[in-house]
Formats: sequence, structure tokens, C-alpha cells
Amino acid sequence: MKKIAVLVDFTRSGKPAMMMAKRLSEISGAEIIAVNISDGQHNDEVLKHQLDEYTSAMLGQKITSHAVIGHGRLLSSIPQLLSEINPDLVVICTHGIRGVIQTLFGATILKLVQEIHYPSVVVQENTVVRNVLPVNILLTASPYESFYAKMKYCGTIAKSIDANVVHYEMEKYLGDTEEVIAKHSKEAEAYYSEIQVKFSTVNEERKLMSLGFAQQTINYAYNHGYDLVCVSADTHQEQMAMGKADKEKMLCNDEGVAILVCPDK
Repeated sequence: MKKIAVLVDFTRSGKPAMMMAKRLSEISGAEIIAVNISDGQHNDEVLKHQLDEYTSAMLGQKITSHAVIGHGRLLSSIPQLLSEINPDLVVICTHGIRGVIQTLFGATILKLVQEIHYPSVVVQENTVVRNVLPVNILLTASPYESFYAKMKYCGTIAKSIDANVVHYEMEKYLGDTEEVIAKHSKEAEAYYSEIQVKFSTVNEERKLMSLGFAQQTINYAYNHGYDLVCVSADTHQEQMAMGKADKEKMLCNDEGVAILVCPDK
């Protein structure tokens, strides 16, 4: 990774995102671009200076960073601004209490990560960024073609931060899709071996009777100390386990587990 864009405001909601960006930058050497969407009430130069000072105070002097100011509505201006920055990764905090990030709940945060076309890490206000190595990523199983894009994005990021990747599958995943998932797992194993990323698999029994698989996946990641859970941005309404509601639950989880969201292609 060379560039990590982090969406911040000047409230406590921005701190977890900045801390996650800082940790990933420390490992990868990537530059951090702090992004703020102006409400139009402040001069851009003044706002940029404030954002530079805020970022420097959070990151220290060893990490290269600069600020970028955007304008307009959050959901419409962020994708365009990010396309100009062209980052390797975007970090966003949801569940904000105040400021521009207060709107990033449920369907809104899902829509945003689906529209920016870059891999993104979504954190919560209660996300704890571990200052230990190695970074551990839980790669969720999927029977869909988007698994390959997720696998490759995850691999690129994992290699840049020397992370371990674990393929997570639940027994009786989606009925008759176990054969496809097994095929994906073997292909992932071969792919990660080729790019020299540590890879393993885990298969857990279904424990929760609730619809969807988000909560059990989050529980597993939280209880086993994973730093990131990797999912695709896509949703599949014919299957609750990959549907919109399940994906929203994943992104806005109460446990504070950070979610790595990968574009569909």
C-alpha cells in the first residue's frame, strides 16, 4: 500500500479511524490522506490547516500525511473525491455521535462502501486497534463469483502488512453450496501460497438460530482476537446470509470488530 485515505471530522468519532489508519501505515509505510467534507461554513485554507494540525497530533511526526478538503453532500462527494486521490485503502468510522459521520449507520454505510470502488476498513467508536503483530484477517466463505475479487484484495492488503489470513466457513452454510465453497477455499490456499501470505482454514458449527451469519462470524472474530473480518461489498437478496440486512449488521456490529470491505470486482 502507498496511500491510505481516512475519513475524519473533528469529533471523537474520527479517532478510531485515524488510529486504524496509523497502525496500518506503521506496518506498510503508506502515506495517510485525511479527508474532510466541508459544511461550507469555514474557509478551505483555515479548515485544511485545522485538519493538518488534527492529523499531526493523532499520527505524530514519523508518518507522512496531508489533508484534502471536499465539498457537498457526504455520499455524493466522497466517491468522486476518492477517485481523485486513488487510495489503496479507505478507513471509515461509523456509529458517530456528532459531525458528518453521524449519518453513517446501517444502509448508509453499506451504500457508501459499495459506491467508492476501493477496499475499505469500517471501524466503530469502540474498535480497539491492537498494537501487536501479526495482523490476523478472517476471510469469510462465499459461494459467489465475487469471492475471487475479495480473495485478491485481501491478499494484496495482507501481503503489504504481513498479515495471516484464515478462511472462515460455517457448516451447512447455504444448503447445497458447500462444494463451491470448498473449491474456493482450495483456490484461495493456492493463491495465497503463490503470493507468500500465510493462510489457513477453520470450519465452525452453526451455533445461532438467528437469520443470517453476521453475528456468529462477528462473535468468532471477537472471541479469537481477529483484527479484521474480510467481506465483499455485494449483497444477495435471495440469501439472507449475504443479504443487505446481514451485511449492515456486520458493518455496524456492537463488538467493535473492524470490517475489511472489498469491491465486487
